[in-house]
Amino acid sequence: RLLEIYSPELVLTEEDYLRSRRLAAGATPATGAAQVDGLHLMDAAETKMRLLGVPASEIRRLRETGRVAQTVPLDAPVSGVVTQSKAIDGAYIKAGDDLYTIADLSRVWVYADIYERELPKVKVGQMAEVTSDALAGRQFQGRVSYIYPNINEQSRTVRVRLEFDNPKALLKPGMYVKTTLIDDSPERHLAVPNEAVLDSGVRQVVIVDLGHGHFEPREVEVGSASGGFFPILKGLSEGERVVTSAQFLIDSESNLHEALEAMSLGRSKNAPSEQPSNGH
Repeated sequence: RLLEIYSPELVLTEEDYLRSRRLAAGATPATGAAQVDGLHLMDAAETKMRLLGVPASEIRRLRETGRVAQTVPLDAPVSGVVTQSKAIDGAYIKAGDDLYTIADLSRVWVYADIYERELPKVKVGQMAEVTSDALAGRQFQGRVSYIYPNINEQSRTVRVRLEFDNPKALLKPGMYVKTTLIDDSPERHLAVPNEAVLDSGVRQVVIVDLGHGHFEPREVEVGSASGGFFPILKGLSEGERVVTSAQFLIDSESNLHEALEAMSLGRSKNAPSEQPSNGH
């Protein structure tokens, strides 16, 4: 039960119902057609109570006891958890006011924003996992249920809705979580740690270890990160070594260009050192 409400209209409707019932039962001097009218009026009053939201249990109580109640109890229409309450004792309310928000937390939605370049890897029904810093060691499995059709022009991301079973209500409304989409594609690629990829927002570059202290910046095409790794779609060959700690405060394409240019110049200057030495 959520609350009890007093409404003069409800009280009058209950009184009309009882008067009509007495009329229909012949409790007044009226007979014949008047009794038929009483039945119609009683049905009309009962219908009005239903339309006003009076619970069936209250209508049954009125029918059995024949007593008008000054307040009418209102029960929750569905089972769940009250996530918001605007009901205040003694407050005036009108039709259409939202008094309670009730949610079924046994199954929850999670919203995730993915980059548009990752969109080809995402599909409805795909497996997903979420973790939360507030629930250390706990992992929840679910699936992608909907991919929104529009792209956020500022962040260049697409919103994805995922659904997860939540039988113990551990996942709370408004909680931040980390989402991982499981790539179940049979296709396999080379992969490098996330830290090895320099991403300026325009292109992705890795630093290839050529050996003997020499390095080469190389532009690559990467897929969607998963499990701490980026799949390499183009730009690297199996067996090549890459620097895994290449993130040195490069925060824009111009900075990346300058850093890679300096690295290339340094490699050119040191090129003669690649020649083998004799007798030393």
